[in-house]
Amino acid sequence: MAEKIFNGRELMARVVSKPNIIGIIFFIMIWAISEVFLIGVIVGLFARWTVRKYDRTVINQIAKTSLRTPNTISYDIQENISHDSAYDQLLNYPDNSTMEKGDVFEAYCAVLLDQMAYTIHSINGGGGDGGIDIFASKSDELTSLQILIQCKNYPNSNIPYDVYANLAGNVRRERNHQGIIMTTGGFTAQCMEYEEIDDDMHLINGENIRRLSNRHLNAWNLNDILQRAQKWK
Repeated sequence: MAEKIFNGRELMARVVSKPNIIGIIFFIMIWAISEVFLIGVIVGLFARWTVRKYDRTVINQIAKTSLRTPNTISYDIQENISHDSAYDQLLNYPDNSTMEKGDVFEAYCAVLLDQMAYTIHSINGGGGDGGIDIFASKSDELTSLQILIQCKNYPNSNIPYDVYANLAGNVRRERNHQGIIMTTGGFTAQCMEYEEIDDDMHLINGENIRRLSNRHLNAWNLNDILQRAQKWK
């Protein structure tokens, strides 16, 4: 009887011996790794199929949109991503019509003067304006001046003296009036000589307009300026 008990214990010890336990653990690890690998393969195949299906859907949508509106999307993006200053947008305004670009510059000057504490009464512009594009005024506690403004959008030219003389004549015919000529270009030497001896006339060239714009229109873009100027038309 004692011998049988001993043999049973010896058999149990062999079954649960260290080599057998290591083998079982190794078998379980191999099985687990194979299961994980199989699951990974299945998930990868499913993800690849999903991505391909999504890509086909997106391509089809883009193709349909392009057929409906071939130019609208790119045009809107170009307008919205412009980071140029308002003055640079003015100089690069995409219009070949001199009259149209003149109207844009008049609106720009009106908003700039408005931000400089001038009161804008009207934007005239166009032909037959008598050389006066903008009527404005500026007042303080003692005086009130009426301002006659001429706008010339000629970035590569100097304003000749006859433009100066025409506006100066309008100013002298009225009391408490001053004149301003604003241009994206410059002025001839004769204009600048007469301005130095005439307290009622002021010349603002393109360089000074840029400097004033950086100070007073830094947060504006050209579309906002044109919209603001509509109330003075």
